[in-house]
Amino acid sequence: MNYETQRLIGYLPDIKFLDEYAVMLADKEFIACYGVYFDHKKAEERILTDLQKWQEFGFGPWYFRNKETGEFLGRGGLNICEVEGTQEVEVAYAIKPKFWGQGIAKEIGLFSLEFAKELELQKLVCFTLPTNHQSLSVMTKCGFVFEKDFIYRDRPHKLHRLNLS
Repeated sequence: MNYETQRLIGYLPDIKFLDEYAVMLADKEFIACYGVYFDHKKAEERILTDLQKWQEFGFGPWYFRNKETGEFLGRGGLNICEVEGTQEVEVAYAIKPKFWGQGIAKEIGLFSLEFAKELELQKLVCFTLPTNHQSLSVMTKCGFVFEKDFIYRDRPHKLHRLNLS
C-alpha cells in the first residue's frame, strides 16, 4: 500500500530501498547533521525493524520518493521509540541533504500528524540535536512545542511534544 502527499509517495519499508537508503545514511553532510552513521548492514537492519513496526503496531516509517521523478528522498513517519524509559510515538524524518530546505520534512511531518489522528493517537514527540536548526524549525511549523532538553543515545537532544486530543 502506498501513501501520497502533494509531492511525495510513501512506501512501506522494503529491502528494495536498501542501496539508496544506505547511500543517504553514509553521506558526510547527513552524518554531521543527524549525528549517526549507519553502514550498509545497519541500514538493512533499520529497514527490517521498520517493517516489523508496521506489522506489530499498524504504523511506522515510510520510505519516500518524489512523485514526479521517482527519486528516493528519505525516510519518515511515525516511529515507536523510548524516551527516558517511556515508550513514545515519534514523528521522524530523515531526508537526503540535496533536498533539505524544500519543505519535504514539513510535508512528511504534517502527513504523519494526519495519519496519527486517523489512528486516534493522543500524543506525539519529536526530537533532534540542538544544532539541527532546520529540524527544530520543522517541529515548530508542525505544531510541536518544546518540552525539555534530554540525553538520547549519549547525546543532548531537544524534545518537543504535541497533544492531539
